Amino acid sequence: MNRSNVPILIMLIIWPVASAKTPSGLYRPGLAGTFFDGCDFTSPQDETHYLTGLDHDWGRQKGYVWSARWAGFIQGPFSGDVAFSTATAEGLRLTVAGSVVIDGLNKDGPKSGKVAMEGGKNVPIMLEFACLQGKAQLQVYWQWEGQPRTVVAPEALSHHVLDPIDTSRQSWPGNEVVFPETEAPKGRQHECVIKHVMVCDEPGRFAGWPSNGGFWMWGNEMAVAFECGWFEDRPDWMDGHARDNTRSNEDFVARSTDGGLTWTHKKYDILSGDHELMTSPGGIDFTHPDFAFKCQGERFYYSYDRVKTWHGPFGWDFRGLSGGDGKPESRTVYFVNGKHDCTILPGIDPGERNDVAFCARTTDGGKTFDFVGWISPEREKAPKYERWSVYSGVRVAENHLIAALQRKYNNPTGKIERLNWIDLYESRDNGKTWKFLSKVADTDVPNSDFNGNPPNILKLKDGRLCVNYGFRGKPFVVCAQFSSDNGRTWSKPIILRDGARNWDFGYPVSLQRPDGKVLTVYYFATPDNRDQFIAATIWDPALVK
Repeated sequence: MNRSNVPILIMLIIWPVASAKTPSGLYRPGLAGTFFDGCDFTSPQDETHYLTGLDHDWGRQKGYVWSARWAGFIQGPFSGDVAFSTATAEGLRLTVAGSVVIDGLNKDGPKSGKVAMEGGKNVPIMLEFACLQGKAQLQVYWQWEGQPRTVVAPEALSHHVLDPIDTSRQSWPGNEVVFPETEAPKGRQHECVIKHVMVCDEPGRFAGWPSNGGFWMWGNEMAVAFECGWFEDRPDWMDGHARDNTRSNEDFVARSTDGGLTWTHKKYDILSGDHELMTSPGGIDFTHPDFAFKCQGERFYYSYDRVKTWHGPFGWDFRGLSGGDGKPESRTVYFVNGKHDCTILPGIDPGERNDVAFCARTTDGGKTFDFVGWISPEREKAPKYERWSVYSGVRVAENHLIAALQRKYNNPTGKIERLNWIDLYESRDNGKTWKFLSKVADTDVPNSDFNGNPPNILKLKDGRLCVNYGFRGKPFVVCAQFSSDNGRTWSKPIILRDGARNWDFGYPVSLQRPDGKVLTVYYFATPDNRDQFIAATIWDPALVK
């Protein structure tokens, strides 16, 4: 690399006086950090390493595959936007003042970004570097109004001697769980609720989990798929579902032709997992007016007659999905792009860790599905104690997709051992790259023994996004939250239904009727009706301000 001009450019920069809030006796030049033996930030080395500048070439000194994380403070050179960029061929992630400025750990990731800074003020900085190709060259530049692009000056970097930032934690950057507080549901049922209706209530049966099945609508006709087992009563506080585990669940579809006011239901043996998977011939017409697509674990189905009959089950043929074997885990989340063109958001259960999620697309009518991009971290880089499961999604613009994920953290050694919550991830390039958008809500209290609740996301006719979910901590309620900025921020939760007898309820699916009312379907039980049933709430989002 030609560095002949770098010293001259640095000499042109006049540094502001250090902030009085930074006692110089407690700070030393450079960033303090940790080297890892693996390129995925595993096996940290014991010795602390100090990075004195952001222009370094390790050559083969540390081998071909390794990673490192440094942290400290950087002094703002200017009050306003400061652009950062890198010329490295390796992976690099730069976080300044809590904002990820360069998110380029993957080789095809972005290599630049900007952040607002204040001249002379020290703010936290973290630099994460993954040597993936054996070149081991690090360069980070900055630039602001009136100044040329230069290597970040070493004088701007410092670390605290007595209280250094911990850089030795093991996990791929961005996977560390942050637990921002969300507000638990409060109050009573909201005035937007019009009525509750019964979808399926069979005495002695345990009907549940409609978000695992699918929900379709054709005008005022709609159908929802769910499972139905056999009820076996147990105390409300007990973990585990109140069903007879010696008998298998059956697959049902309920149908309404009057906008969800009345329902009939029918068992469909073909939807069970007992049938041998077939190879899909392709040619599915995703634009058929009476079409429905159903994704269910390792298999999928389609219908051309409003789910009266099904074609399938077909096994998935995912092309280009790297990182080893795993069991497909799919729910009914799809976007129709054209006659034979459809995007889906399935997952993989790798066996030795929790579910991870990705985007795939078929252009041959379902014969094959090409891998498009990871929503979660790649499966070999995802922490074993976290779960990413996509349960619903919306398209907010032509190439702008949003996925709503059920997230779970289960780490016996963590400060918080268990937590269940809802995250949104977005893609602005039709599924190729994804990034975290926002946390919507917790779906249980920390360290609960129970599993959380998956989200349903819906784009309303007024442009808002709505997320429905069940909150499994007290109070046991079905909730809704709203966003007017495409998922970046969220309202406080409102309650659509209260009075559940215990934690075992929810898994909602929602659709908006032609008249603007929303129908939210979920499973539920009350103290007076203890065996689980499928219910629906009809409510008016126009009454929620």
